[in-house]
Amino acid sequence: MKSAMKQKITLFVTLILFSFSIYAQKPSTLELSLPQKIADDVSLFTTDIFGNVLFVNSKNELKKIDSKQKLVGVYSRRINSTLKIVDVSNPMKIMVYYPDLLELSVLDNFLSPLFELSFQQYADAGPLKLICQSTENGFWIYDELNRSLKNVNENLDLTRSSGDLYQLLSYLPIPTKIISYKNQQYLYDIKNGILMFDEFGTYIKTIPITGVSDFQVREDEILFSKEKSLLSYNPLTFTIDTLYNFSPLDLQSVRRENNNLYVLAGKELFLYSIIVK
Repeated sequence: MKSAMKQKITLFVTLILFSFSIYAQKPSTLELSLPQKIADDVSLFTTDIFGNVLFVNSKNELKKIDSKQKLVGVYSRRINSTLKIVDVSNPMKIMVYYPDLLELSVLDNFLSPLFELSFQQYADAGPLKLICQSTENGFWIYDELNRSLKNVNENLDLTRSSGDLYQLLSYLPIPTKIISYKNQQYLYDIKNGILMFDEFGTYIKTIPITGVSDFQVREDEILFSKEKSLLSYNPLTFTIDTLYNFSPLDLQSVRRENNNLYVLAGKELFLYSIIVK
């Protein structure tokens, strides 16, 4: 009981600090080159640390292009299901997931299949919509029925669990995205923010970034787009900087790798170079 009250107070204080930070936003701090369109008919995309881009098109194909926009590989399956999640946190073991079928494939860096897994054993627990690769081993999944974040190995054996998040937080999170970065897990709830967990699945805190469709965790910041702008949240100072306004583009999501920005606007994917002075 005391633990739950302490977590509520911590979240309240964080929200106050976050509110002050919003009013401290700075004007755009990035200078960008003219955009180069690198793909169209894009429904979702991601990038890896080498500057490779992977995207899914309307044919449900996954394509990979390198940093010079050369096609590296194409992956597709003749199944009646939509590819919803692509995880390249390990560029040598690319994870793709079809939630309608509860099926996951792991591909090599040329998009050739390495192995496949079926999560049908979790079907009784409700829809398994969210999954990502673990930094250490296996996968992190969100179990909707038991309201918990779980780690499973490649044999799908349960290794770690957060426990019931409703009991812990006193509200029911409705997450839409999960990311694992450097042994920490980030579970995004559009109304309450980004729930942060350690390598054991233990809840740490909630980062009050709400109302966004996507985000990227980097070494010292969390990047996210909102209202046609790219913003950066500093987890140490609780401040937000506006990095660039992409108006009037129909901004969907943005990722940064080194000094490049990859911007999905509508169904078109653009590359911007960051001008370093």
